[in-house]
Amino acid sequence: MNMLNPILNQLARSTLLPDEIATAILDGGAPPLKEVVTHLLIAAMDCEGMTASDAKKFLEREENCKASSGAGLSLGNSGDQ
Repeated sequence: MNMLNPILNQLARSTLLPDEIATAILDGGAPPLKEVVTHLLIAAMDCEGMTASDAKKFLEREENCKASSGAGLSLGNSGDQ
C-alpha cells in the first residue's frame, strides 16, 4: 500500500483542503502534491496570522507562500504525484 494514500485520506476528511480536492481524493484520485502542499501552507499561515493578530503580516506571508510554492517549491520528480 502506498504510504501517501492514508495521509491524503485523512487530509480529505479534515477541513484543511478545499471541497473539490477533498472530493477528488475520496473518490480515489490523487491531486498534484504541489496543490495539496500549497493549501496546507496557507492553512498553517492562516493559523499563525490569527494567533499573531496581525492581519497585514498574515496577508504578506500568504502572498509569499503562494509565490514560493508556485515558483520555487520542489516536490521531487514530476512523476511523483
